[in-house]
Amino acid sequence: MTERLYYDDAYVVEFDARVVGEQIVHGKPAVFLDRTYFYPTSGGQQFDTGTLNNVPVVDVQVVNGDIAHILGEPLGLGSVHGRIDWDRRFDHMQQHTGQHLLSHVFYRLFRVQTVSVHFGERICTLDLDTPSMTRQQRDNAEHLVNKLLLENREVRTYWVNDEELARLPLRRPAKVQHRIRIVEIQDLDWSACGGTHVKRTGEIGLIKLLKTERTRGRVRVHFIAGLRALGDYCQKERILDELAAMHDTGIEQLPIVITARKNYVKELEQQVQALQNELLTVLADELLGKAKMCGDFRLVCEIVPKLERTQLIKLAQMFQSEPGVVAMLGGFGERQAALVYSRAPDLTIDVSQLLRRSLSRYGGKGGGRPEFAQGATSTGNLQEILSDSVEQLRCRSDPEF
Repeated sequence: MTERLYYDDAYVVEFDARVVGEQIVHGKPAVFLDRTYFYPTSGGQQFDTGTLNNVPVVDVQVVNGDIAHILGEPLGLGSVHGRIDWDRRFDHMQQHTGQHLLSHVFYRLFRVQTVSVHFGERICTLDLDTPSMTRQQRDNAEHLVNKLLLENREVRTYWVNDEELARLPLRRPAKVQHRIRIVEIQDLDWSACGGTHVKRTGEIGLIKLLKTERTRGRVRVHFIAGLRALGDYCQKERILDELAAMHDTGIEQLPIVITARKNYVKELEQQVQALQNELLTVLADELLGKAKMCGDFRLVCEIVPKLERTQLIKLAQMFQSEPGVVAMLGGFGERQAALVYSRAPDLTIDVSQLLRRSLSRYGGKGGGRPEFAQGATSTGNLQEILSDSVEQLRCRSDPEF
């Protein structure tokens, strides 16, 4: 069984050990050591990476109670020198200790317990046993947790037995018995935990709450700590600077300027929509003037290449208010041609059946209601489909029409 040295000192990044076993884990070579400082994925915390004799350690997992160091290539038995990726390790220490402090704050302020945690590659989360949380509560928690960081309290880890455990004011009951590892934030928080942690809270630097969301009757808090929080701040500052430059204003004035421009754009969109409707009305009158008699109804059959599909639909709907009119319109989209058929309420022709029959002969798809139908086909088939529909109308004797 591997001796887990990371329990004793999370700041050690180089060590010597012996390979005592080999195995294939998840399709990759893995080794077991007699001792290790590599932390395996557990308790919501991600694994360490690094090297063994310069061979990359790409994952560390607990397999059958022991620690498997999953490698980028085979290593072999014998002595090894391990080197841990310190940047990744320290990041995990900042996130995990930050979570302990944050969970303490939520319990201290609102008597809300943390029921689960997850430390992701970018974002960390903790789930709180409460159905809701206000923005003010979130801001209060963020303010207090960062204030406690500045007190630079000592973070200690030590082992206790069941009797000693009973005398500690644990925030949550321990999930193990007999020999329990305690992480204590000086005179503030006591938790049973097997993760890696910083020595003083000041090393965390900053904790930022990103958002809260409701999930399965609880509140999930998204947060980041340490250098992740600094990186997030820098990224958002760059974005704000770019937005301010684009709008020729200062960061503080961005909400006012963007709101004003959003309202202006909305007014322009309404004006454009009104003009488009006027143009469609003019176009409808023009096409109606070109309509041809086809038996006992007037037929509007036209390819209108410059209209978007939504405009084509509006145009077809306009013809529905004209007695005795059947409209068959086609238009060209980015990838496909669109077809929209309509007919007036005083007619009995099923334009959906008409369109489907024509589309089926040319590999298109579509359908709808007897009075209104839509379809799509390749651009090269558009004229042929319209011609096929016209021919069906001229020769109609089918009672379905």
